Amino acid sequence: MSIADLVEREFAKFEQAERFYCNYALAIGFSIRRSRLRRSEGGVVMERQWVCSKEGSRSKKWTNRDDMFRTPRKETRENCHATFAMKYCPKRDAYIVTKVVTEHSH
Repeated sequence: MSIADLVEREFAKFEQAERFYCNYALAIGFSIRRSRLRRSEGGVVMERQWVCSKEGSRSKKWTNRDDMFRTPRKETRENCHATFAMKYCPKRDAYIVTKVVTEHSH
């Protein structure tokens, strides 16, 4: 499945999109986590983004502190950029995939 096949793909509900990306990630070999969410005033999900569970990195201000009593937790993030995002289109009454990044850094 190519990126062109994924972008502009439509889903009736955002839960279907989440299930699709979760199954895709499982087939590739990584896990996902929910990232951004934007709702309308009525509570309808307008935008949703999922990322690789290892996306991002811990800020240096939390690791290089002199006043820490405990040792910091193990670093689990690897700055992976895998992303799957979608937006609601009221004209089509569907959720449309807007961004797909398939590259992994791990």
